[in-house]
Amino acid sequence: MIAGHCSNLETAPAAETRLISRVGTIELDGWTCRTYHVRRKEAYVDYAAISSAFNLVTSSLPDAAANDRIGVAFSVLHEGTDRLYAILCYWQNKNELITRVWILPRGSEVWTDAYQDASFCIWDMLILYAERSMFVERFLRSHRSENSGYLTSWPDPESLQRDGLLQVAPSDFSVVESIRTCRQDASWRDGPDVPSIADTRKASK
Repeated sequence: MIAGHCSNLETAPAAETRLISRVGTIELDGWTCRTYHVRRKEAYVDYAAISSAFNLVTSSLPDAAANDRIGVAFSVLHEGTDRLYAILCYWQNKNELITRVWILPRGSEVWTDAYQDASFCIWDMLILYAERSMFVERFLRSHRSENSGYLTSWPDPESLQRDGLLQVAPSDFSVVESIRTCRQDASWRDGPDVPSIADTRKASK
């Protein structure tokens, strides 16, 4: 045991590379919200949980015009080993990133607010940093309009894969369909990792 440290330090598992997909953007009640899907390699996708996570984060968006908000948010739907995470982040007070996290244990149907019991993890932090960099470069240091490209941009794969913990991969088309159809009151744009219908047909042959 390392002197002065908790024994858990020695038993902590090595970090694995997980898959990330830039799924799409929803426009709802003055918000533009990008959505990411993070999952373990070779693990099954819980489509029902992903759909409920997306409904949870989009239903939790506050008034887009209050508290110096700019109406831009992003969400991370992360399928971990023992539980799933629903993460909602949005900018307010000029340059603060408000972050909310909910967790869903495997086998449960009830999402709970993480509060002090859980938070975003090392994989999610890469997304937060990439979004922060894009916010600085394409909004704070730009002329701050829709023409700056910030509202319609996504972090590039290199920024998400910077340390090898995330690997950009095509979106699971069923994930896209499940979250797109659960909010039919909003407009939706597919993200850069969503395969086209033509690509999907080629893969099925």
